[in-house]
Amino acid sequence: MLHTPLGPVKLFVNDEEMEYKAIRYIVDKYCRDVDGRYLIEYEYKNEYQAQKITCCIPSIDVEGDFDGGERLEAISFYKGFTKLTIGIVASFGLEEEEGYDFTGNYIRNGLEYVTNGDTADRIFQFGISWIGPYTEDNEYQTSSGADPSLMPTRPIKEKILSEEELLIWYDIIMEISQKLDLKFPYANIALNYNQLPIKIIVLITIAKELVDHNEIEIIVHDVIHKYLSRNLVVNDDYEIIYEDHTKKSKKTKLDT
Repeated sequence: MLHTPLGPVKLFVNDEEMEYKAIRYIVDKYCRDVDGRYLIEYEYKNEYQAQKITCCIPSIDVEGDFDGGERLEAISFYKGFTKLTIGIVASFGLEEEEGYDFTGNYIRNGLEYVTNGDTADRIFQFGISWIGPYTEDNEYQTSSGADPSLMPTRPIKEKILSEEELLIWYDIIMEISQKLDLKFPYANIALNYNQLPIKIIVLITIAKELVDHNEIEIIVHDVIHKYLSRNLVVNDDYEIIYEDHTKKSKKTKLDT
């Protein structure tokens, strides 16, 4: 099961939960700043006839936004500093014009394909992508990252962080954030764990030349090595990246 900052992603067929394998993909020119980029696939056969194939985050407690484009239906969720998007290749309401033999729907916590007796054998795909923190300049990348048609030809094969390791890194980031808040109110912190080295992203709201890089790096180093000394983290392959922080944009919520 794929675990995201907004909760676990689940796959249902006619309301029955299905097991699946989330395929992890690299970030590229379409979504260079996203923290997660995955593809979930479901093999459909015509003999199954009418089915509702749903990808959702049942535990999500925020409203979604329409975030699609040409031949892309996508729903995005914002919570805290994180934006997450689920996308599928479809055109709701334009199926005949676009040549699709299936339809679909937006639901409160995700998206679904709807098949019928004329739907041919195919692989139905759901793209999932998230970024944190999101800004006015980078939030569009989750839509590109969740577009199944833009997925690279090869997925990532190397080991990714386990759920337990990821939770520990979230604790590390929280402690770093608290320490930075006490000394540097102009800085915020985020984590990009999509590939090694793990990226500790420091968001800056003042001129770069005024930033005390040395002191910030000492705080980050000390917190991480405290966890290392307690054998809670086994990999200290990380780097610190400084980024300008821009204001979050306002969104119109999806009606439920």
